[in-house]
Amino acid sequence: GVIPAAMSLKKRGANNGATLSFLISTPQTGADSIAITYALLDPVMTVFRPVATFITALGAGITSNIMEKDVTNTLSNPTMLSKKEEATNPGCDCGGDDCGQAGLKERAIDAIKYAYVELLGDIAKWLVVGLLIAGVISYIVPAEIVGGYLGGGIGSMILMLFVGIPLYICATASTPLAAALIAKGMSPGTAFVFLLAGPATNAATITMVTKFMGKKAVTIYLAMIALFALVFGMLLDLIYIRMGIEATTIAGSASDLLPAEVKTFFALLLAIMITYSLIQRRESDECQDCS
Repeated sequence: GVIPAAMSLKKRGANNGATLSFLISTPQTGADSIAITYALLDPVMTVFRPVATFITALGAGITSNIMEKDVTNTLSNPTMLSKKEEATNPGCDCGGDDCGQAGLKERAIDAIKYAYVELLGDIAKWLVVGLLIAGVISYIVPAEIVGGYLGGGIGSMILMLFVGIPLYICATASTPLAAALIAKGMSPGTAFVFLLAGPATNAATITMVTKFMGKKAVTIYLAMIALFALVFGMLLDLIYIRMGIEATTIAGSASDLLPAEVKTFFALLLAIMITYSLIQRRESDECQDCS
């Protein structure tokens, strides 16, 4: 997960600014997050979301480095680490062209396996959960309530900020929820506040940042996310207004490019792949428990 990876970076010498930037940017800028944003929302949000997240992460990291006198953890013996990495990652020593071709073939197979099995295994559970909750919202929650409380403005964004910060939700699961709420009348800017604050912050992340990086770091972390989320949320609403785009009508419009038969086929294929990935993940977890 993102939290263990960030804490590992911290232990291996990354300063607080770099670690905070990693925590903020990683959930939002992955290929899975961008792909599902395009599929369920619209091209404007697809471009805006990773760009705004990158700027937020950069701002939080720079602010942390300026405000904190952070002493980085140095490796006890970088030379030995380098030698160890070389020993555990030896170069190709078989000679000839066949070795390079075999390595390329193996890497291609590993890439396909990661994209269609391992990555799906990582996001499948939360994608299904997000879609189910989004379906409940679509059929149960009245549009008048969503439009009345979350239809735009600084008040609705602050409300969504307080909802998103403590909520434990990943970027994959938050996107279907945002799409369902936008369809019910939530402004895209308010949705972006949720999409940024939800995956980037939660109770577990706040606890770990406080423990490993200190109270000052977690204060900067939350303050920068809140500030940039509100600023970019208002900017995004302004972009939609100036461009004359109605978010409720174009959300999920990417699917209109394909015929219904093609969409049905790939939906069934995705369902089969998700099921297979979940089974593989479960078997892998059981094997690890046994060992």
